[in-house]
Parts: sequence; structure tokens; C-alpha cells
Amino acid sequence: MDNGHPVTRAELHAEINAAKDELTASMRQIGTNLLTAFHSYARGVSSHLHTLDAGHAYDGSGSVCPGA
Repeated sequence: MDNGHPVTRAELHAEINAAKDELTASMRQIGTNLLTAFHSYARGVSSHLHTLDAGHAYDGSGSVCPGA
């Protein structure tokens, strides 16, 4: 292709398919990275809420009774 000769249809399709496969792999990795980050964030928030809940009791009326 870079040798000055015209590109055949088969070579063009092969290059397009290779680029498509590379793009698909990159998009999957981005999705995986996003899901991993969201999961880590949610785990931290859940842990924080659990810590807050452990220090408070509820009196049934929706009010919080600190230290109860």
C-alpha cells in the first residue's frame, strides 16, 4: 500500500476490518474501565453509608437518634 501501487479492494477491506477490530477492542476496554470505576465508587459509598448507619438508630418515625 505504501509502495506506490494501487490498493486492491481486498487490501482495503482488510485494513478497514483491522481498524474496526482495533476500535471495537478500545471501546470494550473503555467500557470495562468505566464499570470498574463506578463499581469502586459505589463500594466506597456503600461502606461510608454503612459506617454512618452503624452509629445511628432509627426510632421508626423517620427521625435519627444519634448514638442510640
